[in-house]
Amino acid sequence: YNVMPLVSSDGEVHLASMVARGEGRKIAVDRFIDIWHLRTTDKRTGWAKPNLIFEGYCGALLDFKELSGGRLVCPFAWWVPNRPVAPPIGANLCTVFYSDDGGRAWIKSASDLSSPCYANFVGNNYGADEPCILELADGRLWMLMRTQTGFLYESFSKDQGETWCDARPSRFVCSSSPPMLWRIPDGRIVVIWNNCE
Repeated sequence: YNVMPLVSSDGEVHLASMVARGEGRKIAVDRFIDIWHLRTTDKRTGWAKPNLIFEGYCGALLDFKELSGGRLVCPFAWWVPNRPVAPPIGANLCTVFYSDDGGRAWIKSASDLSSPCYANFVGNNYGADEPCILELADGRLWMLMRTQTGFLYESFSKDQGETWCDARPSRFVCSSSPPMLWRIPDGRIVVIWNNCE
């Protein structure tokens, strides 16, 4: 499946990649999409052995960033086994894994974020899904998430992704579609989203 690349401050290339496993039809029961980390070594002349970031079911991977202090952060939503795609919060929870040693070891955030979903919604009631993150000037991390609420949901972390505040509606009216967050060279933040409920 998709691969999210980044070039770290030491010049090495890192890839967060979704890898399917299992041939069943029951998501997170007998059909999985894990997340693996790959990185170059020795100034991009070799490759390190791949490391497993997440084992379970990740439906989409849309972001992968290095923070100013060198921490790698991989935000995604994971499918909770046997949870219905229905109210109150759907089958997905958003979280991050982070690494402080260049991707050799990965730690899951203590927080799993959700959003409400509603009966008779025209679409899939996945809940919070497809997150992206950005490091703010004050050092906090900002996460935006796809939801079925008519808004992107947001959360903030004061400890570089280790814990997150409860998700809440952001200012961005949005269909059930994913956001993208990026900082451009002059310091401004770019948010790309579907400005339509």
